[in-house]
Amino acid sequence: MSAICAFGAESYLSPTDLDWDGEGEHLFITTASGQQVLVFDAVSRRVVRRIPLPTDLTGAVVSPDGTTLYVTGGGVEGRVFVVDATSGKIKQTIPVGHTPMAPNLSPDGKTLYVCNRFDNDVSFIDLVTGQTTARIPAVHEPVAADLTPDGTTLFVANLLPDGPANVDYVACKVTVIHTETQTVTTIPLVNGAEGVRGLRVSPDGQYVFLTSIMARFLVPATQLERGWVSTDALSVIRVADLSLYHTVLLDEVDRGFPNPWPIAFSEDGRTLIVGATGTHELSLIDLPAMLKKIATQQTE
Repeated sequence: MSAICAFGAESYLSPTDLDWDGEGEHLFITTASGQQVLVFDAVSRRVVRRIPLPTDLTGAVVSPDGTTLYVTGGGVEGRVFVVDATSGKIKQTIPVGHTPMAPNLSPDGKTLYVCNRFDNDVSFIDLVTGQTTARIPAVHEPVAADLTPDGTTLFVANLLPDGPANVDYVACKVTVIHTETQTVTTIPLVNGAEGVRGLRVSPDGQYVFLTSIMARFLVPATQLERGWVSTDALSVIRVADLSLYHTVLLDEVDRGFPNPWPIAFSEDGRTLIVGATGTHELSLIDLPAMLKKIATQQTE
C-alpha cells in the first residue's frame, strides 16, 4: 500500500472505506478529506486512477458487475453519487439523510441500503427509479451495516447507546431490519458496550461480528492499567435466533487492543481479521477454533 501513501504525501486523504470490483482486479478506496475515490490496481500495486467528487466521502460499494460505484457523502446534505466505474463520471445523484454511510447492495443489485448517521435511520433506495422507498428507524447513530448472503436481513451497528447514562444498564443495540417486510428487531449488547464501529456478517451467514469498547462504568476507577476503565470487545450474534451469542475480549493484558474497528474474513472464511486502529495492527483469529471454544463454554 506504499503507493497509496505516496500518492497522498502532500495532503491527507483520510481513507474511510474500500471495495473490490467484480473481478478482484481493482480496489476502490474512498477518501474523506481527499474527496475522491482512488482506483488501486492489484497487479501493479499502484493507484492507477482517481475519481474526484464534490464533497467529503464516507463509503462506497461496487455493483455486482463492477461497472457502477455507489458513493456516499455530503454531511448534512447527504447524497449518493452513482458513478461510472470506468469513466469516473457521475451518472446520477440521489439525496439521502444526514451523514450517509455504510452503503450495502442487495444481491440482485436493485436496492441500496444507506445508514443516515445523524438522522438515526436507514434509507432503502430503488436503483431502477433512483428513488428512496423507505426510511427505517435505527437506534442511535447507525454507522456500519452488512447484509446476510441471501439479502433478507440487514444488521446495523449503532455507535452509541440510547436512553440515560446514569442507570445500571447502558449499552449499544444492534438494529436488525428484515428487508422484505421492513420490520425491525433490536438486539441489546452486553452492559457497557459502546462505540460500536465495525460490523460484518460471516460468509456462511450464520454469525454477525461487531467491534466495540466495553466500559466498566460500575467499577470504581482506581487504576487505568489492565482494562480497569474499559476493555475492547468482539460481540458475536447468532443469526438463527437473533441473539447475542457471546462477547470475546480482544485485549492483551498489558497492551490492550486500542480502537477496534474494521472486520474482514479470509477468502476461505476460516480466519476472522480485526483491526486495531490505535496501533495500526491486524489480529488474525482462527474462526472455527474460536466458535468451538465458545460452544464449549456455553455448555459448561
